[in-house]
Amino acid sequence: MTVALAPHAGFIALVTIRTKDASVQHALVKMLSQDVESWVRHCPGFVSANYHLSSDGTSLVNYAQWTSEEAYRASFERNPDKEAMRRAIRDLAGVEDGPSMTGYRLERSIGAPRPAEPGEDLRATADWIRRGAMQLGSRLRKENPENPPAVHELTVLVQLMNNRAPKSARQLAAYDEVPVETMLDTLAGLTSRGLAEAVDGGDGGDSGDGGDYAITPDGKAALDAGREVRTEFLAKAVEGLGLTAAERAVLHRAGPLLERLARY
Repeated sequence: MTVALAPHAGFIALVTIRTKDASVQHALVKMLSQDVESWVRHCPGFVSANYHLSSDGTSLVNYAQWTSEEAYRASFERNPDKEAMRRAIRDLAGVEDGPSMTGYRLERSIGAPRPAEPGEDLRATADWIRRGAMQLGSRLRKENPENPPAVHELTVLVQLMNNRAPKSARQLAAYDEVPVETMLDTLAGLTSRGLAEAVDGGDGGDSGDGGDYAITPDGKAALDAGREVRTEFLAKAVEGLGLTAAERAVLHRAGPLLERLARY
């Protein structure tokens, strides 16, 4: 049976015992499992014990998951025979060293993509994403530097920033799905504020849509300022919420997935 990494496991105790051969490994697993079944599994904060045997027979590793290091340490105080098991391990014929423990916390976990199950209803997941994206987007719009570009202007500046060659009003309008006349008004406003400029030598301009446009250094600075303010807000929010390392890892993995959804 395989036990998946538990997001609420705030502490991992990696316990290693060196053994002479495979027969000793199996004897140890039996002994240790009985101990876990009898009392450890009932301790507050216990998540799972997972015994791994090296293929060459020279070691046993227990990947033990606990909600916190404090819970792990406190579990020994609940066992009146805490030294008896350690002695039993060391006295077992074929045990060469151990047990030794190193504590860890889960920082990040990357798994293989799981295909959707046949008939799986993704609407609940989609609804959570929709609600979260709308609420977070609304909140981030309140975090602005001084004199920020409007939302529709930001979209244009981002497009000009992401494209190496200047873009025409017609190309930008097609991306934003707005009339060319509306885009020309937006570009006029950006140009008057020095955030964009009309240029020659682009890849799509013509006399009918006002030529090509590129972002200016001031436009790039405006984008950078907005990103910095919002990134700082999000960093403080993540810290202020007191998220666990596992929850932060989930958020870290969610970023690229949300970008993929946005590009769909």
